[in-house]
Amino acid sequence: MQSFTLFELSSSIRRTFDKFFNGTYWIKAETSGVSRSATMQSYYFDLIEKEEGTQKIKAKAAAVIWSQRASYLIKKFEDVAQQRFESGLNVLVLVRVRFHEQYGFSLEVIDIDPSHTLGSIALRRQETIKKLKSEGLLEQQKQLKLPHLLRHIAVITSATAAGYGDFKKHIEDNRYGFPFALQLFPAIMQGDKTESSVESALQRIQNSEIPFDCVVIIRGGGAVSDLLAFDGYAISSAIARFPLPVISGIGHERDQSVVDMVAHLAQKTPTAVADFLIQRRKALLDSLDNLSENISSSIGRMLDRHARVLDSIYLHLPQCVQRATRRETQLLQREEKTLGLLLQNYLVDQKYTLTTSQERLKNISRDNLKSQRLKFLDSSQQLKWFIPKKISEEQQQLSYLGEKIKTLVPRSVLDEKRNLSTLQEKLQAFVPDRQREDWLEFSHLQKDIMRGLSFSLKNHKEELRELQQKTRWLIPLRLSEEKQQLAHLESLQSILNPSNTLKRGYSIVRSEGKSLANAEGVPEGTELEILLSEGSLKAKVIQ
Repeated sequence: MQSFTLFELSSSIRRTFDKFFNGTYWIKAETSGVSRSATMQSYYFDLIEKEEGTQKIKAKAAAVIWSQRASYLIKKFEDVAQQRFESGLNVLVLVRVRFHEQYGFSLEVIDIDPSHTLGSIALRRQETIKKLKSEGLLEQQKQLKLPHLLRHIAVITSATAAGYGDFKKHIEDNRYGFPFALQLFPAIMQGDKTESSVESALQRIQNSEIPFDCVVIIRGGGAVSDLLAFDGYAISSAIARFPLPVISGIGHERDQSVVDMVAHLAQKTPTAVADFLIQRRKALLDSLDNLSENISSSIGRMLDRHARVLDSIYLHLPQCVQRATRRETQLLQREEKTLGLLLQNYLVDQKYTLTTSQERLKNISRDNLKSQRLKFLDSSQQLKWFIPKKISEEQQQLSYLGEKIKTLVPRSVLDEKRNLSTLQEKLQAFVPDRQREDWLEFSHLQKDIMRGLSFSLKNHKEELRELQQKTRWLIPLRLSEEKQQLAHLESLQSILNPSNTLKRGYSIVRSEGKSLANAEGVPEGTELEILLSEGSLKAKVIQ
């Protein structure tokens, strides 16, 4: 069996490659793992091809740009494509197929077509914009309201970036002396990690729960190719969805990134962002100054207007006071006259009421006194004959009961004794000795009858004693009640006595010896006699 050494096989393959693949070929691929040799200035990388719609690699080959071509090809690419030559680029390269016994298969890059890469970048950028637009994210940030006073600001940038230094110095040294509270959230602002780093900074701002007024994303200097990271969908959508207004300052004088498109406000440079913040504060101050001036002017005009009104009032005040005084005087005179009439009518009414009340009181007193006297006399007459009569009746009743008891009890006792003696004799004569036991029973019965009679007598005595006691307290009680009624009648008579009524301030008006109850029918000029508690007065009717 024939055998070959590894070198022999590899040399045979190389000769085959040199014979059949001795030309150059334009191929489309994506760069991966781009690195530059520090000594030879050559570029080493892989060219890969992925399955459509996935990240799975279906072809891969090592590629190299030797140092003698590298400086020219890389400069041409970056000048045209405005993009650093790095991993992740879709490139169209002219290659020569190489096979080396020691290093194996590789592709030597002879030329690069930058226009292909430029078209690929533009296509990816347009796809990002289209997707953001379809999701309604292009205008979402612009719907947020930017506060008038921007003071507490979160800044996303690299801490060592020159743009951050310019921005900070411009803010701190503003000629108006406006204070700003800046808080840095460091992030990588160029290279493959830019998108994830900025997204992380946004998340840290949101998690801080600090009430920032807005977020500023800035970067300064560098190549145009560094802007490609800010055309990505991930970073653009994160900024569009952020709840605070985002101001970007990452653009170039001639270019606008997708981040600039979705931000609430985009400025070209960090310094321009600083100028915007300062001018917005200045505009707010100017607005407040204008408002203050307008208020002062309005107050001045209002004071002038009121001063003129006060002057006019001062000039017309004496006349107004005179007219008002005259009007009030006339009104008081009318009121005084009306009040006098009302008072006079009231006094007449009260006088009539008083006179009527006096007459009615006099009549009532006279009638009541007469009635009470009659009742009292009647009660006295009744008592005069009722009490002796009642006492006599009770005494007669007691005497009758006493006599009845005296006559009834002994007579009954004697009759019973006589009957018992007769019965005993009859029994002794006719009753045999064998019936003596029955005799004993009759003896007991006799004793029981005697005891019943004694008990009945005792009860009659107790009833008589109770009747005597009732008679003793009933008569004084009745007399006391009649005395109280008499005292009440005397008191009522004293109250209703006209002389006592006059002592309380009332008077009796008489005309021709008759008391007057009302003023009707009393002509003018009639002479009147007014009786008082002590003395009397003469009067004449005027009206």
